[in-house]
Amino acid sequence: MRSIIYSMRSAIACAVMLGPAVARAQGPWEQVSPGIRYRTFRSQPGAGGFAMSAVQVDPSVARLGLVAVVSMLQERRGAYAYSLSEVAAATRAVAAINGGMSSSFSVPLPVGLLKVDGQTALRLNTRDAALTGVLCLQERRVRIVRREAFRPTECTQALQAGPVLVESPGGAVRVGEVAMARTPVRRSAVAVDAHGTVFLVATEPTRLDALAEFLARDVAHGGLGAVTALNLSGSTDSGLLVRRRAGTASVGTPRSTIASAIVVR
Repeated sequence: MRSIIYSMRSAIACAVMLGPAVARAQGPWEQVSPGIRYRTFRSQPGAGGFAMSAVQVDPSVARLGLVAVVSMLQERRGAYAYSLSEVAAATRAVAAINGGMSSSFSVPLPVGLLKVDGQTALRLNTRDAALTGVLCLQERRVRIVRREAFRPTECTQALQAGPVLVESPGGAVRVGEVAMARTPVRRSAVAVDAHGTVFLVATEPTRLDALAEFLARDVAHGGLGAVTALNLSGSTDSGLLVRRRAGTASVGTPRSTIASAIVVR
């Protein structure tokens, strides 16, 4: 009996030391367009295991932009509801990912700040405890800043979401107190590394802490090496589309209606 108990304790100790499962790349980065690459990752099954896809964007070559679905696209069809796949088609995007969370699925409206081409569709939300970060686009520069540090004049395009998953210095942010953080659901996120490279990420059901750990882990150890990262959504509207030479790759639910999107062209 003692030997069994000792073996169980040893196994638990090993699990603690190993931490979240390490994701393995499923092949090399695939070039899909100038400045845009695509790759899939998969980790071992378990509490911290997950499968995900990432789009790597060099903003000095490819162009990132934000789409406010209601204000920018409704006049094209006279309707309020648009899916990610419809947005990608309408904007002729090479890659597209859902923006922040929606306040409603019947008429999807953003829950936080959304600014597109200098026009503010919705003001900064200072009440929601989860919306702690802002994705800021200014010409070819992409940044993720804390809500308190956001300055409207420094971003021609901005998207509020959350929580912040990675920040520098400090690495992965503790997100265990956020609602549903430990519940495995489909998730989407945006990250930036030390060189200014942008990553659009969508996962199969996973925990938020496992995603944050993966994004912050250095490339040599199987991560993306992000210095800042922001959760976009953890719901049925999480989706990613990439137009590859071999055909369109999709992760999550690209047919769900969304309030905003990040597109790459």
